[in-house]
Amino acid sequence: DSAEAHFYLGRALEELGETDAALRAYQGAVSLGHPDPEARYRLAKLERSLGLLGEAVRDMERAVEGEGSPWSMELAYLYLEAGQAEEAEVLGRRGVASEPDNPQRCLQVGILLHRLGKAEEALPWLEKAAANLDAAESHAALGAVYLSLQRWPEARKQYQAAARGVPKEEYQVKIAATLRLEGQLASAAGILEMVLEANPDSAEACYQRALVHREEKALPKAVELLRRAVALAPQEGEYRYTLAELLSLLGMRDEVESHLKALIEAPTLSPQLLVGVGRVYELQERWEEAMACYQRAAASRASAGCYHDIARVWQRLGRLEEAATALERAISLEGHHALWHSQLGQLREDLGEEDKALECYFRAADLEPLEARHHYCVGVLLERKGRYAASHIALEKAMRLQPDDTSIRAHLAAVTVKEALERGTLGYG
Repeated sequence: DSAEAHFYLGRALEELGETDAALRAYQGAVSLGHPDPEARYRLAKLERSLGLLGEAVRDMERAVEGEGSPWSMELAYLYLEAGQAEEAEVLGRRGVASEPDNPQRCLQVGILLHRLGKAEEALPWLEKAAANLDAAESHAALGAVYLSLQRWPEARKQYQAAARGVPKEEYQVKIAATLRLEGQLASAAGILEMVLEANPDSAEACYQRALVHREEKALPKAVELLRRAVALAPQEGEYRYTLAELLSLLGMRDEVESHLKALIEAPTLSPQLLVGVGRVYELQERWEEAMACYQRAAASRASAGCYHDIARVWQRLGRLEEAATALERAISLEGHHALWHSQLGQLREDLGEEDKALECYFRAADLEPLEARHHYCVGVLLERKGRYAASHIALEKAMRLQPDDTSIRAHLAAVTVKEALERGTLGYG
């Protein structure tokens, strides 16, 4: 009944791959008061691998009690996985603040921020880590951030640097992914075929090859490979979601339903995947299910995109006031999208709130002064309100930007006549 004996038994069983038995041994070591926090750390790692997330968080918290624990970032990752995003971010930033020049800490906080959906904030930390560590892991993490930021050539360069250090299959697959995103489909397909020839059971290679087939409009081949990817890695929600999306486009509703059910019932589903599932429900015009997905995503991680999706579905359901409220929330988080201001203006106009609508259209025109549509909306609404001189100015701007638009031309002609009548300067003959 020695705590130390249980601990070393757990180590031995873990090395032999006897996960359940190792878990019980570590539990025995902890219950008998093993003084080394490594016992709880190893217990938490096994609990996480077995899907016991709540228990893993609890034991990892106990393992990292006090300052300077080498496992604090692993607890941050566990918090993130458990949906405790705020706790994850606080712990991650605290860790790097104590050692801002430690490249390993920079790498860890960069990965964490990226997983939190904060790619822009992650970028400088990972650039610093890659420059100082020059390790495959740091280059791959930086490549992933560049990928999120749609900086494809820079992402490919980082994955190539990672592959030079460690010629792993996963880096070759990532290089192929960036080539696909750059439109170099033949080069991407060539790399993926080589990877699959060497390892037919690479789920990620199957997935990426399926995406190339999708770009090539070879949908049956894409579906076949996506089914294979899902069979190889059923826990990967992205594979299952992409398959459901394609099957929905092909009208294979029964199979779509089984995949959507598996996604929704998964113990953890990222906000991004929840949004993806919502989009599939929208394709099927299942508005209530789509709304539930978007609201879950927003509750998990409030983002402007989630609220924009919620607004769109409320509008489809005819709930214009709720749609406007959701869109205002999206704009409060990201106010630089001119289209969103224009959409909010249309909603306010439909609700009879013309002054608020006009403010939205003006804001859209300020953000995109070269977009004729925004000036046109301003001009038409000002015309309706009898402000003909101001309407004339806005419609003239729209006309200069889009001289062939007959709607703009017709409204401008009508406003010109109304303006002349108002001044009493309309001449006849």
